[in-house]
Amino acid sequence: MRKDAGMSLIELSIVSIILGAIVAITMGLMITSSRNATNQAIQGHIEDRGTAIVDACKREFGYAKMSGSSVFTLNSTNALGIAANTNGTEVRFQHVVNVDTSTSTNTVTYGYTSKVGTDTGASLRVCVIRFEPHTVIRESSSAPSTTIAQFAATWSGSTWAGVAPPSTLDTEIVNLDINQDGDKADRFLVGKLMKYVTDSAGARLTDEELSDYVMLRYDSATAMYSSLTGTAVGDQIFSYLPTTATLATNATQIKANVMLGRLDERRQKFLTTTCSEQIRLRSKQ
Repeated sequence: MRKDAGMSLIELSIVSIILGAIVAITMGLMITSSRNATNQAIQGHIEDRGTAIVDACKREFGYAKMSGSSVFTLNSTNALGIAANTNGTEVRFQHVVNVDTSTSTNTVTYGYTSKVGTDTGASLRVCVIRFEPHTVIRESSSAPSTTIAQFAATWSGSTWAGVAPPSTLDTEIVNLDINQDGDKADRFLVGKLMKYVTDSAGARLTDEELSDYVMLRYDSATAMYSSLTGTAVGDQIFSYLPTTATLATNATQIKANVMLGRLDERRQKFLTTTCSEQIRLRSKQ
């Protein structure tokens, strides 16, 4: 065979196979890289949301009044603070809105406003921050189902005009071991963390969504945790510190502990993050 005769069919086939392999590997790497980038974007997004929530809690809680009562009743109680029987999913509070220095006692008026000194109607208002679920995430079909009735039993404000629980929760079976405990028998609630401001009669003035994708591990109607594995009081969304304390005893801090999560684009991973902050209560309780 002459040296200038060009490549044989066998040589051409080998080159084609090698080029095909290179293209396939390159495409695979590009697809994997794209998926990783998407997952990183989702992870960053929920981490940013979690950071924003705890930062908001720091601003709101540091000088908040959480003891005593408000002038209206919501779900059979008018108490401020972490609402009883809500598994740490709701907190109610007020801020100082006026101090009357014309008397020797310096009368303090509590309420809520973002316009201190200019909002004459701020007195007696209350701010309520609470978790409101919309979806049940089941690790598999063997995980227990959850009805809204189980949650509504401890959802403070279930009879609050205009903000009633949905008649049903959406259900999603993901076939993933979300909390990596070796089984697929767990369930989680995903929903929104909402902020409401009420007037002195309890009517809602403003509604604000602090974040969606907020997540609770749901063990039972009386055991819900902002943690993949934890079962302590401090694993709830809101808790006092020390965890055995109450505002009536020796609580000095409130802990905001929020877990967020969502499926990746291919529904093969459930991405989660937890952000936590211990906030000193500076206002006199």
